[in-house]
Amino acid sequence: MPKTEPDLLIDKYRKRFEAYLGRELNFPQWCRYKTEFLEAGLTLNDSSFKLFARFKRRCPRKTLDKSTLDILKSFQIQHRTKEAWLGSEVFDSIKKLNPHIGEWQLYRAFYRAGLSFKSSREYQKDQVFSVVFYALVYGDAANERKSIHRI
Repeated sequence: MPKTEPDLLIDKYRKRFEAYLGRELNFPQWCRYKTEFLEAGLTLNDSSFKLFARFKRRCPRKTLDKSTLDILKSFQIQHRTKEAWLGSEVFDSIKKLNPHIGEWQLYRAFYRAGLSFKSSREYQKDQVFSVVFYALVYGDAANERKSIHRI
């Protein structure tokens, strides 16, 4: 049976996403990723594919939700002119974004970003955005505790 035009278009999107992800996906994986992608409010274009593929490489078991993406975008827009941050400023900014985040989770966000935390150390803008990203994605203390108890 020949493929219809919508099927060919979906295959084209899938192949482009797989190129950014760096590996092939089976059909069920593609369906899960596509659903998550669209529920996050992303559009079917190259920049969104790059963003989502990067997210899935960094956090393969996490789900990207629209609220996390919106908070991260607004944080980046608000602080786009600030080039250097002290560790204490990063700590305080994350606490403002998510007051319920635990202190150990903040340290862990630095670790996941490949950094060590020091309140007097200066961090560059891209490092700060990476730490904020991990703090938002992994920062829900209640969900972290629930997942530990399920094991």
